[in-house]
Amino acid sequence: MQSARRLREALGAAVRRLAHGAASPARLLSSDPAGGSDTLGRRLLRLIYPKRSAVVVLRRWTEEGKPIQKYQLNRVVRELRKHKRYKHALEKFFEDLPGRIKGQQSTCTALLHTFVQSGLSSKAESLFKEMSDHGLISCAVPYNHMLHLYISSGELEKVPVVIRELKKNTSPDLFTFNLWLSACAGDPEGAGKVFEEMRQRGISPDWVTFSTLAKAYTQGMEENISRKDRAGYCSLITLHAGLSDKTAICRVWEKMRSTFRKMSDAEYACMISSLVKLASDEEAERMYEEWESVSGTGDPKIPNKILESFIKKGSMEKAKIFLQRLLKKGIKPSYSTWCIMAYVYLGEERADMALECLKRALSKLKKWDPDEGIVKAVFDRLELLGMWRGLKSS
Repeated sequence: MQSARRLREALGAAVRRLAHGAASPARLLSSDPAGGSDTLGRRLLRLIYPKRSAVVVLRRWTEEGKPIQKYQLNRVVRELRKHKRYKHALEKFFEDLPGRIKGQQSTCTALLHTFVQSGLSSKAESLFKEMSDHGLISCAVPYNHMLHLYISSGELEKVPVVIRELKKNTSPDLFTFNLWLSACAGDPEGAGKVFEEMRQRGISPDWVTFSTLAKAYTQGMEENISRKDRAGYCSLITLHAGLSDKTAICRVWEKMRSTFRKMSDAEYACMISSLVKLASDEEAERMYEEWESVSGTGDPKIPNKILESFIKKGSMEKAKIFLQRLLKKGIKPSYSTWCIMAYVYLGEERADMALECLKRALSKLKKWDPDEGIVKAVFDRLELLGMWRGLKSS
């Protein structure tokens, strides 16, 4: 009852949109370009309750001497598929279709896609077999749907079987290879062979291909890393950060904790930088607090990572409060720290404080290798505020 009510509400909204000139599903499914008052699409969409049979509507339509067009039924399938709550209606609709329409490859493929998206493995396999038995598979798309199903459900042992059948009956496409590569997670050698076959077939890779390859090699590296390869852990964290895989970053970090007695400053810096890159600011701040509690080095490079994240977010007040915290903890700001703070004050149009920060930054150096960005920003702001003379005298 609840699903039926939601369906009625959706149709009511469609009618209201139609009244205001919007393109409703009924208009899209209309056999009359002008959107006549009685169309097959509208009749089918009035089937609110899933138990009502579409075959009755189709039979009445033909009894009235009106033809049933293939494109009309395909549009109905696509519309129902687009709204996941119509899944049962789509299935019932398919079962009720006349044999000549039911045997269309595009109609079957649309239903197969719905079964796969809904995780209905047995129904997808049954329909796929029926399509194969009746010669309704002439391209890679149905095979790709099955690959997606098995990879999503973790049934990777079935992937080679689907690939063999696909190659026997048609040719793999870009989506086939991308799915196949995703099944090679943790198997760099296997991924390499798949990629080489892809190139031999003349299929151009896209960004998904390279991203999937990177994940395969990264996971393979993670599974084979050992205690003696300590530097490799930070490389892994950086790679996972580049792939925006926060779960993997945390997994590698926990593995490091269980392997090594104490984390180094460089390792904390790597982890904090990666969390900042993924905009996980709260986790980055907690990681900094952990470093602060266990490390006695007072290395300013670590807190600078947090300061930089504040600047990127425009959290200038947080940056100033954080600097005061460092000073109270006895952490001596570095040249980079004061340059970061100069940006804070430039953002507040306080050129005098920005200049003061720049002076403190220079006091940390024996030889200055200027940061052109900060110097230009300070000079431009001072010139704008008419303070150039004061800068020269200082």
